[in-house]
Amino acid sequence: MKKLLPSLLFSNSFYGLAAVLLAIESNLIAGRGLNSVWLYIILFAGTVIFYSFSYNYDPHPLPGNQRAQWIRKNKIPFLRFQYFLMLSCMVSGIFYWIQLPSLPAYRYIWLGFLLVIFPLLGILYYGLSFPGLFRVRLRTFGWIKPFVIGAVWAGCVTFMPRLMYQWERNAFEIPGSTFLFLWIHNWMFISVLAIMFDIKDYAADHNKALKTFVVRVGLRKVLYSIIIPLSLIGFSSLWLVLEIRQTSIIAIGLLLFPVLLIIWVALNMHKKRSVGWYLLVIDGLMPVKAVCGMLAAYWL
Repeated sequence: MKKLLPSLLFSNSFYGLAAVLLAIESNLIAGRGLNSVWLYIILFAGTVIFYSFSYNYDPHPLPGNQRAQWIRKNKIPFLRFQYFLMLSCMVSGIFYWIQLPSLPAYRYIWLGFLLVIFPLLGILYYGLSFPGLFRVRLRTFGWIKPFVIGAVWAGCVTFMPRLMYQWERNAFEIPGSTFLFLWIHNWMFISVLAIMFDIKDYAADHNKALKTFVVRVGLRKVLYSIIIPLSLIGFSSLWLVLEIRQTSIIAIGLLLFPVLLIIWVALNMHKKRSVGWYLLVIDGLMPVKAVCGMLAAYWL
């Protein structure tokens, strides 16, 4: 277990698992079945590869940098794992494409446009450069950074699985208000987690003059003026929608539980924590939310 947990966290496989679970949750809450297994393989592999771009090999990591130390010790297996994921993503994409029904040309264009929005936003997060013309790197804009991350996640685990589910069955429909609310709820939930995760990088972001929320206003104000109020707004709005829909009290409790956990974690973030703690506890709220949502779907 001592080897498995760091491997799961520091190889970014934990993010891939969370993405798949959230995608399944979104479909179940919307009253739909599961997507093709090929989509989940692509989603897992794509998520892990996306996050692997953030962490470069450091031959001399600082003693307290657990992730960098793990990558240094496991440099070759880590690279092989990424190559394996890239190959898996391409092979799965081919089999998935063969499985999908044929569509009119105009619909391919429209679907292609919709499906590229969130991956492109993720690429712009890391940076897109055309020498002599322009360079866009959204992560340098500290105040929008968490909301970009939240939007990419919400798009990939809420919007794209729904769209592909319709394509798989060649039955397209206009999204309703429930789907829109679910997308916004996932966006805000993950954005709040991203703001909390920036606390880990406070010193580095401050030295780089990266104006994240924590750097701008300080830890205490981030917790009590941003994270907790946003969580309470999300809690209240989710409760209101569930009450309007006359949802079962069990489902309400399960869906609200992850939001309460965010508030509880935020109130316990005054102490300095390790990278592993942030990965396991803060990002761990994503699979917790997914499991709660899957269970709640039974009573919706």
